[in-house]
Amino acid sequence: MKINIVKIVAVCLILLGIVGIASANPCPNPNTWNGKPMSDKIVVLSEDLGGNNWKYYVKSAQNMNPVGGIPGFREVCIANANAPTSANALWDGWGYKVTNKNVTEFDGSSGAPGSAGNPYNIPFTGVAIPVGTIQFSGPPNVKTLVHVISADICGSDTDRGTDPASGVPTCFRRPGEPTIPVPELNPVILISVGLLGLGLIVRKYKR
Repeated sequence: MKINIVKIVAVCLILLGIVGIASANPCPNPNTWNGKPMSDKIVVLSEDLGGNNWKYYVKSAQNMNPVGGIPGFREVCIANANAPTSANALWDGWGYKVTNKNVTEFDGSSGAPGSAGNPYNIPFTGVAIPVGTIQFSGPPNVKTLVHVISADICGSDTDRGTDPASGVPTCFRRPGEPTIPVPELNPVILISVGLLGLGLIVRKYKR
């Protein structure tokens, strides 16, 4: 019996693609985000760079003493009514992709091959950490969602997942609204939150 090597390779690549998609745990449809629980222990921050170009950061409310990327951010989802025209991931090992729902997904699994996994999470250190930049085709009207790994945040979630490597719960959460300026970012920072589907809520802070 002859074996068609080309067909075998093609099938393997398809299977690897399916596994990759599954392991990426892609951002859900933004129409469902309002139904996700909110956590005031995590925030998403946005900085206006001009020209509809925005820089995004994530921050935990406090240092949770992460070990090996746990607890931490696994993925950051940013939905905008105006389509992204370009993007750039800033966290080491992370990449980005844009879905047909105008959602920009920043995560480790879309970076270089083999870059998925907890060592590439953005850890909960209590410090604002850059995630990436996005340039939109028009003014932003943004909602945000984050995928986290944390027993503290995800422990009571009925539809939580579980990281197979560590056994720690994972979940999607809407970030909360920060109530104080973030000293790491100056002189002006715009705070973006995914609250109640109202889009972008901004507050300007100055030193």
